[in-house]
Amino acid sequence: PVPLFLLDLLILGRLAYARQITNNRRKLNFELQLERAEFQRREEVDQMKLQFFTNISHEFRTPLTLLLGPLQKLKENISIRERDKQFGIMEKNVNRMLRLVNQIIDFRKMDQGALEFKAAEGDVVNTIKEVCSVFDEMAAIRKIRYDQLYYESEINAWYDHDKIEKILTNILSNAFHYSLDGGKIRVEVDTCNSIENKELSDTLKSENRTAVAEDYFYISVSDTGKGISKEDIDRIFKRFYKVEDSDGTGMGIGLSLVKKLLEMHKAEIHITSEINKGSSFIVYFPMGKEYLGAGEESDTDKTIKHEGSPALQEAILKDEVPEYADNLETIQVSRPSQSYLKKLPL
Repeated sequence: PVPLFLLDLLILGRLAYARQITNNRRKLNFELQLERAEFQRREEVDQMKLQFFTNISHEFRTPLTLLLGPLQKLKENISIRERDKQFGIMEKNVNRMLRLVNQIIDFRKMDQGALEFKAAEGDVVNTIKEVCSVFDEMAAIRKIRYDQLYYESEINAWYDHDKIEKILTNILSNAFHYSLDGGKIRVEVDTCNSIENKELSDTLKSENRTAVAEDYFYISVSDTGKGISKEDIDRIFKRFYKVEDSDGTGMGIGLSLVKKLLEMHKAEIHITSEINKGSSFIVYFPMGKEYLGAGEESDTDKTIKHEGSPALQEAILKDEVPEYADNLETIQVSRPSQSYLKKLPL
C-alpha cells in the first residue's frame, strides 16, 4: 500500500498544478485584455488624429475661400482705394492661415518640450484688439452680434505677445464655432486684484495656491452658443478631445495648447457654461514680471509694438459689408458705466 503521506503529497501536487494552470490562464487573459485595451486606445488616438487633420482642412478652407473674392475683384478695373481694401482682406486671411501653421508647429514643440516663453512689457489692450479684429469679418458674414468692451484704454503688462494671441484666437475660434448664425459674442477686458476678485481668489485657493494681493488683467469671452456640459468642461483641455455634440469641425488641439500656454503665463481660467444657452471663458493673467522665471524675460530691450489699426480694419469691414455694420461694436467704456455694463446679459 502507498503511504498516506505520499498520497497527501500527490494530492497537494495536483492542487498546486491546477492552481498554477488557473493562475497562468488568468495572467494570459489579463494580458490579452491589456493588449485589447491598448489596441483600442491606439485606434481611438489614430481616429482622433485623422479627425484633427480633417478639422485643420476645414480651418484652412475658410480663409482660402475668403481669399477668392478679393482675388476676383482685383481682376476687374477697380479704384486704388478698392484695391487697397481687397489687399487688406487678403492679408488678414493669409495671416490667419499662417497662425494655423504656427499652431501645428507649436503643438510639436510642446511634445518635445521646446516651446519657449519670452515676455516683454507692452500695452495688452492693443494686442487684444488686433486679435479680436481678425473675427470681425466672420461676425459680419454670419450676422453675429460681436461686442468688445474695454474698461481701460491701456493696460501695461508683461506678457508674451505670441502666446496671448494664440490663447485668445483659440478661445474666440471656439466661441464662433459653437455659436449659431445671428447669435451674440462679447469680449470684455479689464484689470482686477487677486484678493478683491472673489472668482480669481477662489480659483487660486482651489489649486492650493495662496491668494496674494497681486494685479491681474483679464479677458472674458462669452457667447450664446451650444454650451458645454459639466462633464465636458473637465475634459475639453485634453489633447484631441471632442465634445459629444460636436459636429467634428472644431480644432482638435487648440484648447490643449491653450492649457499649456496658460501654465507658461501663470494664468488662471474660469469656465461657466449651460447647454443651449452659452459659455463664458475668463482668463486671468498676472500683470507684473514677478512671475517670470529664469530666461523668460525677453533678451531684447524692446516694448511690444503693434502693427495695423483695428479701428481702420473695422472701418474697412463696415464699408465692405454695410448691411452688417451694426453687428460690430468696439467700445471704450468709462468707469461709471462699467458696473452697469458688466451686469447686462448677452
